[in-house]
Amino acid sequence: MILYRPVGTKELQLIAKSGFKCFPPRLPEQPIFYPVLSKEYATEIASNWNVKYNDDHMGFVTQFEVDDEFVKKYEPHTVGASYHRELWVPAEELEKFNKHIIGTISVIAAFGTPPRDAIVKKYIPYVKEEDLIEYVKPILKAQGFKKKAKRWIKVTDHFTYIFFIQGSCYDKENYYVRPGILVNDIDPVPFLCYGHFFIDIPITTKEEILNQAEAFFSQWSSIDYLKKMVSAFVEWEKRNPLEKRRSGEVDYESDPVPADTLFCLSERAKEQILKL
Repeated sequence: MILYRPVGTKELQLIAKSGFKCFPPRLPEQPIFYPVLSKEYATEIASNWNVKYNDDHMGFVTQFEVDDEFVKKYEPHTVGASYHRELWVPAEELEKFNKHIIGTISVIAAFGTPPRDAIVKKYIPYVKEEDLIEYVKPILKAQGFKKKAKRWIKVTDHFTYIFFIQGSCYDKENYYVRPGILVNDIDPVPFLCYGHFFIDIPITTKEEILNQAEAFFSQWSSIDYLKKMVSAFVEWEKRNPLEKRRSGEVDYESDPVPADTLFCLSERAKEQILKL
């Protein structure tokens, strides 16, 4: 079984000390070890909880495989949404659990600030910008994208897909991957860099980066999905107007923003999407 676990820097350092072969013992106040069943759930915890509450504001997602026959003794528990599924492993059984990990523990994503410091480069795969460009060029070309500088564009009847690699003005080693989608039937954005909707993908492996971009393109190129998410965001804005957000009065834990995807929409563009 493939499992995931969100961790902070201290736990990651202990995992690394083991040669990425096992998780460290639980502390006295931690009677349960909680691996989770989906990358989405682990990413949510690492990018929100770990980043917010850890001293260094860093969060990581680990991935590992456990022997199927052994792990079936632990019943999955749903603790929130349908994808919030986790196993409850008693702390005294963690050593035995570790012995049934197949291969090594991989770190597949990192979140927080600074997102690309020495810890990240040491513990997770980190593809160089030039290597990523060489990797995606033939793949995006085969999918119908046309390249201009570090931006690949594919135009279809209803959508324009953009895969954009942006260098950092502050550090030559850093760069950003920001895929975006333009909706062709509504007012354009003022600039073509990102799109009406775009995301910022963590820099890990070239395969993982492209997988996340393709998943984003697939999910956000549905008119019904766009209307659902824009409608949810409009309602969220009504509950949390700009003045309330600026004054720090919004409780993002009890009323989170509907999606991590970034919107670049005028009020008129929002209305146009809802009428599609």
